[in-house]
Amino acid sequence: MNAEPRLQVESGAVVLSGDWTLAALLPVMARVRMSLKDGSLLRLPWDLTAVGRLDSAAAVLLWRTWQGRWPAQIKASATQRRILERVAAMPSAPSMAVGRPVTPVEQLGRPVLGLLDNLHGMVAVLG
Repeated sequence: MNAEPRLQVESGAVVLSGDWTLAALLPVMARVRMSLKDGSLLRLPWDLTAVGRLDSAAAVLLWRTWQGRWPAQIKASATQRRILERVAAMPSAPSMAVGRPVTPVEQLGRPVLGLLDNLHGMVAVLG
């Protein structure tokens, strides 16, 4: 049984607990994403020591939340750090050019290419 992933701010730090895996995150993803969108969290220390399990999908979610940079202070196990370091080592997606209208082919192709890019990233992380 998966322990529900939780994010709380305690004593001036972001504390994660539960299982931060894709399976555990899916039922509560909307709530977790809303919590992670709080920009003030980026300035706080992060504590992952109460996380039971962390997989690459959750690591990607955290890395994107941190905007591709390590938090100034983070408490994490050696295993959690290795998972996060693998995600950090992956190349970031290039930004999209702005200025011209998007064609219907591009509008359809972007999500497909994004899906393939995410799949590639997962293969790179999982090996």
